Formats: sequence, C-alpha cells, structure tokens
Amino acid sequence: MVKKLLPILILIFIFAGIAAATQGKLQPFAPYKTETPPVIDGILDDTVWQMAPQETGFTTYHPDYNKKMAADTIVYYAYDEENLYFAFRCFDNEPEKIKAAVMARDNIRSDDWICVNLDSFNDQQSLYAIYVNPLGIQMDSRFETGEEDFTFDMIWYSEGKIDEKGYAIEIKIPFKSIRFSYKEPIEMGVIFERFISRFTQAGTYPALDPAQGANFLTQTRPLILYGVKHYKLFELLPAFTYSKISNIDQGRLVSSGGAKDVSLPAKYGITSHLIVDGAYNPDFSQIEADAGQVDFNLRYSLFYPEKRPFFLEGIEMFNFGANESSDPLSEIVHTRSIIDPFAGIKLLGKLGEKNTIDTIYAL
Repeated sequence: MVKKLLPILILIFIFAGIAAATQGKLQPFAPYKTETPPVIDGILDDTVWQMAPQETGFTTYHPDYNKKMAADTIVYYAYDEENLYFAFRCFDNEPEKIKAAVMARDNIRSDDWICVNLDSFNDQQSLYAIYVNPLGIQMDSRFETGEEDFTFDMIWYSEGKIDEKGYAIEIKIPFKSIRFSYKEPIEMGVIFERFISRFTQAGTYPALDPAQGANFLTQTRPLILYGVKHYKLFELLPAFTYSKISNIDQGRLVSSGGAKDVSLPAKYGITSHLIVDGAYNPDFSQIEADAGQVDFNLRYSLFYPEKRPFFLEGIEMFNFGANESSDPLSEIVHTRSIIDPFAGIKLLGKLGEKNTIDTIYAL
C-alpha cells in the first residue's frame, strides 16, 4: 500500500512546489492598448480608463514596511503606438490637508506626490522616475549606479486636480522620450509609488520586500507591450553664445570688447540603446558659475562638479558605488580635467543584455 501511495505523494509535492513558485513570481502587467488616447486633463472620465486594468493595495515602505497606507490608491495603465499612459486616483478623507503647490519643476519633494518608477530595459540597471504632485507639477530623475540624478529632464505630460475624493493625476510618456529594447514584445519593469506628506508616509505597488529594503531596481514588476512604434534617434542642437566685458574707467563704463562662441552637438542612435554623441566645441565653461572653494592648507586638489551638458550624460558610469564618506575617491574619470576641447565624441549604451559601455574622447 505504501509503495502505491509513494508516486502519488511525490507528484503532490512537485505540483505544490510549482504552485508556490508561480505564486511567488509576480505576473506581468498587461496594459490596455487603445486607439483613442485619453485627454491629459486630470479628470478620469476617458473611456480608456474604464477599459484599462487597475491596481490597488499600496503598502508602506516608510516609515515602516508592509503597513496599509493611510489612504487608498488606484492606478490605471494603458498605451498606444506612441505613448505610455498612467492615471492615479488618490483617495483622501481630508482633501483640504493635501499638500500641493504651484512651483518650479523638480521642486515638489515636500508635497504629496505619486511616482512611476520605470525600468525601460527591465535589466535592473537603471530607472526613470516620473513624479507628479496633486496639481500636475512635474519632477523627473534618472537613477543609476546608486545615485538619483535630478538634473535629468525629459519631455512628458501631466495634469492633476484636487477634488472632494482626494486628487487625480494623468500622465503621458512619449516612447521617443525614453530608451528601450526593440525586441517584440517590449518588456519594461515598473513600480508605482505614492507619498502622503502630512504623515511622512511612502508606499508602493507592488510591495517592497523588507529583506531588500528600498532597492527598487530588483523589485520591479514586468510591463509587457506589443506593437510599439520605434524611432531612430537623431538630434542636432547648435548653440551660439556672446559675452561682453565692460570696465569702469574714470567713472564711466567702457567696453573692453566681446567674445563669441559656437557649438554644434549631435546625437545618433546606432541601436535603441547604443548612442554616439559628437560635438564641435562642447565646452561652455565661460558661462558656468562654480561655487567658491578655499584651497588654504589642503592636501588634495579642489574638486569642481561637471556642469556641461555634453559631458553630463552617462557620467554616472564613471562613479564608484562606494559611500563617499568612507572613500574619498568618488569618480574614476573626472571630465572637468578636459579643458576647452576643440571636439569630443562619446559612445554610451548597452551591448547585449548585461554589458554597458561608456567611452569618451576629447581633442
């Protein structure tokens, strides 16, 4: 009898293991593909949001993990050939206490906000972070090599409105504003996030694992897209500057002449994620304003951060992941040592699924 039951018990354990593994693995998001895009006005009355899948059940990661948030959140997601669309319904029993201000871009961190954390290659290497406050004011960043760069800006659209239920937000992200793999289907990774200012409470969907902490890169959920329009990247951005110097001579302002400068940066996508940048005269140090530093009795060279746009893109690849407080060496390559270049060229991107390349040469 035992011999007859043994194969049955083995099969039960095998199927139980498969079921547990399937349950533990997050199923991909399958956004609704629409032919009629929503109007980005902060009002969730578009047909697409009635058809699109929705998610709720946000749980906290700050100040503690896996607690129900003080207010419910529903997120909707859809797309068409040219854009990604997201909508948030953020409930709040006290809408008069929602913190939101009309202010400069990238300055809403102290407000209530939502965020779409998008790993466009789903390779756990980098994230686009798309923040919006309840009035639709934007903040965006690029997270890579352990650092979140808020100097990053891209073109996208948002609108938000506060009402008696809380607030609602709509977002449109053009595919031409982000980089992603051209394979079919396209697979990205995403984590939705909400911050409630008056409770200093932040939560996500899907929930973060306390064992991994707030490491978003390794905890995104796949987002599968079909039939997306691909673009060939080409940018040409000529620039011209002119500066005039004047001095006071016997109480009169006398011109000492002027200086003009021309720059011609260009960008070309060899593939969807391998970009070559070239520039004639990419240095505009004459219009930079460095914060003053005192070099008295220093045992190391002064360090000035990079500000020139040509050198900024991809500069995070030259950084160490170590804590600067314990390791004074913060960069492998310091591009500010490239002074007044006549021309420059860069190759930046991915080779295959795992390898990243970042090269720079200046003449």
